[in-house]
Amino acid sequence: MRVQEVLRGAGLEDAEEAIAAAIADGVTAMAALLDAPRRWSSPERALLESGGFDVSPTTTTERELWLTELAANYARLVATSLSVPEAARLLAVDVSRVRQRLTDGTLFGFKIRRQWRLPSWQFVSDREVPGLADVLPGLPIKDPQSVTEFFTTPNIDLSTDGEPLAPLQWLRAGRSPARVRNLVESLTTV
Repeated sequence: MRVQEVLRGAGLEDAEEAIAAAIADGVTAMAALLDAPRRWSSPERALLESGGFDVSPTTTTERELWLTELAANYARLVATSLSVPEAARLLAVDVSRVRQRLTDGTLFGFKIRRQWRLPSWQFVSDREVPGLADVLPGLPIKDPQSVTEFFTTPNIDLSTDGEPLAPLQWLRAGRSPARVRNLVESLTTV
């Protein structure tokens, strides 16, 4: 089965170029990170090892698996994201308002070939996730996969009845954005 066939079958043939661009950018960046151990000097390697880090280069198989997973995640993220006009229709606002919110950081988006894409996880039905606009401006990470992972991964600091919730689950349940903001602030102090 070919990627184009899958996209066509899902009604995403218009997104093929954007998905390909996102995958290329993500894979290129991740490949550079995976290859970094080969470029470290002996003192850098020794320092990292003294801190308990595994500095051995990734195997070819590990590298291929990680890059394949990254490509699949990027493709999923792009395919399920919204364009500015789609987000404007969803929120019943003008496209200029969506762009303004992207600029001021109260909506999250990433660009592919100079076109904004807004991950769908920040919307519920015909509105944005409650409290998200209070949390996003302080977020120090901008990579779409890292931001998505932050908001969708359960966090022990957001537990109810001993069950950790992801920041999105926490906010969708109408809980205080202040707790999620505290998590965001802890990212800036690391």
